Amino acid sequence: RFLNFLTGFTTLRAKIVLSFITLTLLLGMVTSWLVYSQITRNSRDTLIKKGKSITQAMVESSRHLVLTDNTIRLQELIDALKLSDNEINYIYIADYEFKPLAHTFNENVPDDLLRLTSPNDVLEFKYLYLKTDDDFIHHIIMPIDQGKVGFISLGLSDFYRRQRVGSILRNMVM
Repeated sequence: RFLNFLTGFTTLRAKIVLSFITLTLLLGMVTSWLVYSQITRNSRDTLIKKGKSITQAMVESSRHLVLTDNTIRLQELIDALKLSDNEINYIYIADYEFKPLAHTFNENVPDDLLRLTSPNDVLEFKYLYLKTDDDFIHHIIMPIDQGKVGFISLGLSDFYRRQRVGSILRNMVM
């Protein structure tokens, strides 16, 4: 049946129509891919900038608390922040030796996260893209006073960003 269908396109007019349809579909797919790539890149960059802003604000608001070893207030601060944004997967604040002072994990800070970097590694800002069992995480580390006081580590879930990009792509294809 398909061959009979194709043999019906023997006239020049039919071939031109089929060529335009094919070209339109190809251009649509290429355009969709380019738009998807740009949206993905921009949304990732926006999420990283958001993480940087959050950690910079945390550095300012937690510096004194780390210096005075006020772990109760540090814990309250990061718990409130985590509750305020569903993209925040975890936050932990560590001293200058990377010993956790406060965190939002159910148990302890996973050793894998602590081993990702050493204090000498992070002079200004460090970004890592991590894969966990059920998500991808944008892991951001910001030193407090060049690491002399401590470090803020923030994990932003990539789930919501990918969900938004997927929704945009579905709408675009429709």
